[in-house]
Amino acid sequence: MDVPRDCYAQRTVTWGKFQIRATGDEFWFFNTHLPHNGCAATDRNTHAGIARQLVDKREELGAGGSPTIVVGDCNPFASGGASEGSFESNLASRGIPLVYMGTGQFGGYGGLDKIFATSEWTTIDARDRGTGGSDHPAISAELRL
Repeated sequence: MDVPRDCYAQRTVTWGKFQIRATGDEFWFFNTHLPHNGCAATDRNTHAGIARQLVDKREELGAGGSPTIVVGDCNPFASGGASEGSFESNLASRGIPLVYMGTGQFGGYGGLDKIFATSEWTTIDARDRGTGGSDHPAISAELRL
């Protein structure tokens, strides 16, 4: 799903439906890289709008009541002071709260990369895992359904 682009690149939200073989449980996984401010994403409320688009798409897919994980480079500075809130606050108010935010503890920019999950998930572990040469930390969360 295309979302408003910045002046660097087209931005999208992608998703997939997965099944845990051992249990047969199904869940949805969404991934995005939110835009910086600029071009079609100049408005500070752009990220709030993208969060609403994601939740609407989840409903359209019939996944509204299903366990869901959302990950992405959230570029939260682009929505600072937004009257409609942030990507994070809009997801949280719609039942998909933050599970982990990269800290930059082992390098890379902290606060940009985030993992969100619905209440069906229990967080077992979440942490930065290094950078692998990137300017962002590699992050992970072990979640149990």
